[in-house]
Amino acid sequence: MKALLAIVGLALVATACTGPGQAPTGVRTTPAPTTAAPTTPAATAASGAAPTTSPGSTTTSQTPTPSRTPVAGGSELILSGTAIGDRPLGATPQGVLDPDLIARLGSPKTGRTQLCQLAGDRNLFAVVDHSWSGLTVHYGRRDTATIAIAWSITLESVPDGVRLVDRLPWRPTFAELAASDGVAVESSAGMKTARLTGRELSYTGPVGTSSPDTVRGGPDLVCR
Repeated sequence: MKALLAIVGLALVATACTGPGQAPTGVRTTPAPTTAAPTTPAATAASGAAPTTSPGSTTTSQTPTPSRTPVAGGSELILSGTAIGDRPLGATPQGVLDPDLIARLGSPKTGRTQLCQLAGDRNLFAVVDHSWSGLTVHYGRRDTATIAIAWSITLESVPDGVRLVDRLPWRPTFAELAASDGVAVESSAGMKTARLTGRELSYTGPVGTSSPDTVRGGPDLVCR
């Protein structure tokens, strides 16, 4: 009995020495490692740091597409006796000129194929007209290419943004044209023509009228 009481007494003494929450003497304790909280995009933005992009995400920059000016030469389409804009007559393929004009004026109407020849020339070649409001381009077939040969403008419906080279007037009278230098006026087959010599430009209209109704650029075509 005395031995049992002695054992119980020793146990109580040991408990009182260590106390609750204290490590037993002689045992070394290692503090648990501190784990940093994961950084969230919101926390990053608040701290002023540049946000990171997670794998698989992409950032797309918008690159403005430059606008294309149909028929180079500015906002106006300039017609001369040798060119439409900067496209020379007699050398520019239909596949080059037509897209420029379509971008500016819309889709053209295509006429029937005709056999034509240049004034004073006996060689015939196929010609097809592509017409917009007031403007007609005459395309001729030469060898394997279809090229712009000439153009004409109906003066009662001149398209917006189109003008003559050197700001020549659209609607002069035949009397004004006849009084101008470098202009030859003639009548044939019921038509009057005021030809600007050296420019390959001409104003035409029915005989007896005071003003022309059409302006033409390029060589004269005789078609069947």
